[in-house]
Amino acid sequence: MFPRKRALAPTARAGGISTAPRSGRLQKTGDTVEEAFDNAREIIDDPAEKINITVPALTLKRIDEYAMKHGESRSRFLVRAAEESMRKAG
Repeated sequence: MFPRKRALAPTARAGGISTAPRSGRLQKTGDTVEEAFDNAREIIDDPAEKINITVPALTLKRIDEYAMKHGESRSRFLVRAAEESMRKAG
C-alpha cells in the first residue's frame, strides 16, 4: 500500500545528529541527544518481525491517512507511536 522508504544515512549538523535519505535531503533533526538517537535507530540493522493485529476499520483509515500525510509507512508510524508511548510511560 505504501512505497518503501529509502535507507537513511546519518548526517552531522549543529545541534545534534539527523537522518537524511542518501540523496542528502534533510528528513529529521533531533533537538536532544535522546531524539537524535531515536532518529538514528532507523539506520541500525535491526531485523523486523511481521505481526498480525486487529484494528477497527476507521482507526486503520485514520492511521493510514496520518502516516501518508507525514511521509511515513503504516508500520513506521505504529512503531514510532509505540516507542513514544513506552518512553513516556517509563
